[in-house]
Amino acid sequence: MVRIVKQTSRHVSGWGRSGGSGGKGGGNSSKGGGSSSKRGGGGSTSSGYPSLSFLFVVVKLKVVYLQQPECDSWGNVSPPTDYDHYTHGEDPSRVMRYADGRVTPADEYYWVREGDRNGQICSETHDYPTPYKIQTVFSCNPFLPIVVADGDISVPPDDGQRPRWEFLTFVHASSTHTTKYDISLAVGKGSHGGGRRRYVAGSAHSWVPSLVPKGFVRRRAGSSPSRGLGGELPIVLALMSFYEPLGATQEERMENVFYGENARWSGGIWRGSHEPRGYSNDEDTPNGFVVYVFLDNLHNPYGSTPEALELFESGVIVRG
Repeated sequence: MVRIVKQTSRHVSGWGRSGGSGGKGGGNSSKGGGSSSKRGGGGSTSSGYPSLSFLFVVVKLKVVYLQQPECDSWGNVSPPTDYDHYTHGEDPSRVMRYADGRVTPADEYYWVREGDRNGQICSETHDYPTPYKIQTVFSCNPFLPIVVADGDISVPPDDGQRPRWEFLTFVHASSTHTTKYDISLAVGKGSHGGGRRRYVAGSAHSWVPSLVPKGFVRRRAGSSPSRGLGGELPIVLALMSFYEPLGATQEERMENVFYGENARWSGGIWRGSHEPRGYSNDEDTPNGFVVYVFLDNLHNPYGSTPEALELFESGVIVRG
């Protein structure tokens, strides 16, 4: 079965794409990719360098337990790792484009998923932007607040191995190239080795608790004021998506957070004023998203590259 959703309107060394294609499919090569268009993010900055842009889709997953829910060693219910629990539908957002510090609907693309394969976005002329990274993020309960898995948890893996949930962790980075760590990079398990921590860097974070739960701040917080939050794009975009209430429609959620007139995230600033209302309110029913990020290479081939996105991820995405 092919599921299609069309648009309706309107530096840390070794930073890798750990949440790659994960699972079956999702690997359609892009056609064309020549000059940039007016609708794309293909401009250049005042310094003459190509501007950064990328495309993304946030998919709300629907979980139906077919057996006793999985629990960790402490009795916390965790999201299923068997893809059969996710075969009862999904709620994808429209395709969106980040460019020049803001998000807009990318109306020239639509979401396509063939059976149990990774999703893809396609243009009306059947061109496919290049996938960059896929990760799944769930909210569980106050004792297991945020867990992450690389790839799309709803897709059966090629190697038959069940994916493993990881507690949300952070790599600490410095904005001044010193030992004063003041940037928190949200990461999955990937290739980040032993440098991951279960708490954020610095103090006086502008995005706690509206993006990251208070439990991720050390009681004895670092003396350096936080300069910002960065990290793997699907994780950061999913954390933003939890802000709106559980009962909101996907269209309402995306408009309020990303591309509406009063979008929560714009210009590198997060305008959240309270704890997210999209966290799971039932300890037995985790709530989550899978986020797909694609290169905007058909419209912005020089400014939307894996290297450019990796550099963006390794710096400040949300200031403060």
